[in-house]
Amino acid sequence: MKTVTLGEDVKTIPDDAFRSCDWLESVTIGSGVTSIGSNAFEDCTGLTGVTIPDSVTSIGQSAFYNCSGLTEVHITDLAAWCRIDFGNNSANPLFYAHHLYLDGNEIKNLVIPSEITEIKGYAFRGCSGLTGELKIPDSVTSIGEWAFYYCSGLTGELKIPDSVTSIGDYAFSGCSGLTNIAIPDSVTSIGEWAFLGCTGLTEIRIADLAAWCRINFGNSYANPLEYAHHLYLDGNEIKDLVIPNEVTEIKDYAFYGCDGLTSVTIGSGVTSIGYEAFYNCSGLEAVYYKGTPTEWKRIQIDSDNSYLIGATLYYYSAQTPSAWRWAESPNWWHYEADGETIVLWTKEQA
Repeated sequence: MKTVTLGEDVKTIPDDAFRSCDWLESVTIGSGVTSIGSNAFEDCTGLTGVTIPDSVTSIGQSAFYNCSGLTEVHITDLAAWCRIDFGNNSANPLFYAHHLYLDGNEIKNLVIPSEITEIKGYAFRGCSGLTGELKIPDSVTSIGEWAFYYCSGLTGELKIPDSVTSIGDYAFSGCSGLTNIAIPDSVTSIGEWAFLGCTGLTEIRIADLAAWCRINFGNSYANPLEYAHHLYLDGNEIKDLVIPNEVTEIKDYAFYGCDGLTSVTIGSGVTSIGYEAFYNCSGLEAVYYKGTPTEWKRIQIDSDNSYLIGATLYYYSAQTPSAWRWAESPNWWHYEADGETIVLWTKEQA
């Protein structure tokens, strides 16, 4: 016997049920099954295909561990697949199979169904058979950990809808074909290593700079600027960065690797600048601070912000600086009449 078909009367596949059955080549799981236990098919190295019905809601840890012969995973309901609780990486047979089939046809261009509100962790982990652009509807509020890990066939733009608030650890790690990402102002947290290995990135697009400054990045690889290096606001690349006045804290890793920046204007309301917030911003030449030297010294600037600290620092003075101001610092600036153009004061104007 090389094929196993589980009837509709089977509700649960217990832990270790088919463990080390290396003779097993194909398994069809009946529509009555709701859960697959931990290590249920571990070491079934001869298994080449598995059919998982839309009744399954959970698959335990390492259920398909070392099923190295898998080449196909078959489903009949994509929304149901997105809802499965996978225990870990190797709970998902795509860890080895890499190719997902819906009603007999391989899924190439993935469009997440509009009824999905959460893309569960590990949902498409390792599905390198996916190609083209990923489409995520505005019903989705969170993208789970490892959800699209090493979906290396995904290409072009990844548009995160403005309903999403969180992106999990490793969510898009290894998606080397992505070239640009649009991140909405609804996103408040991005987990560790979320964009590790996204080496094809060249642009990150946002619509709200204040919201970007508030994102909790898990580490430097949570920020896609690690690879993209260029940040666009409303379609225009940010060269001269102006931190919005309402921002009081620039979070860790906020502009990590953004070497397209040449200057940054920081409001006097900013009280802290996070760890590696401006790390590798090698193009940064000038910092325009909307306050005095005394106020600047009060800002808590965490470590590894050498390009920020090494840039020429200018302090704001609406009026011509007095002699004692010049004694404090040789660098002062003000706005032109338009309220936007930065102009440097010179001692000759004193």
